[in-house]
Amino acid sequence: PGSALPEITGPVTLDATSDPDFAGQPIVRLDGFYAADEQFGLRVAGGGSLIRGFAFTRFVPGGAISVYGGSGNVIDKNFIGTDVNGTTAIPNAQGIRVSSLNNIIGGTAPSGRNVISGNQAGVQILLGGHNTLVQGSYIGVDVTGSISVPNDFGVTAQDVLGLRIGDPVAGAGNIIANTTTGV
Repeated sequence: PGSALPEITGPVTLDATSDPDFAGQPIVRLDGFYAADEQFGLRVAGGGSLIRGFAFTRFVPGGAISVYGGSGNVIDKNFIGTDVNGTTAIPNAQGIRVSSLNNIIGGTAPSGRNVISGNQAGVQILLGGHNTLVQGSYIGVDVTGSISVPNDFGVTAQDVLGLRIGDPVAGAGNIIANTTTGV
């Protein structure tokens, strides 16, 4: 997009996995090559939304997804900062930035996994992003979980309460690896 897409202000389902050609990897890519400065691919200001099955690339100096309003949003099955195969970095400045309550990034089944790799910042949880759960995602590695596709920062948090990286249920662990400057 050459200009910002409309802000998401209420519950909406954006599910690219519903495309008949979807076979476990994104076929729909939002590419920020023509994006204006500081533009995010998607801006979520409302609660109860689902963002699933996309590849987000080249949103620089903005980022792929910013969640800053509402609560209870779910972001899963996306490739953020890689090609649609989940193997080659096509970076965003920021992968996912969260500053609202009770959001879930990833899923407990392998099919719900995000690949958040190749970005300057993979996942940023900022003031207001309380009770966010990051689960079952590959951060800093490719879709197989075995080849390095580093972010400069994997997961960062600032002034948040109740942040959970992984969860004590099966499949909720993350692979966070090979970041340039730490997790």
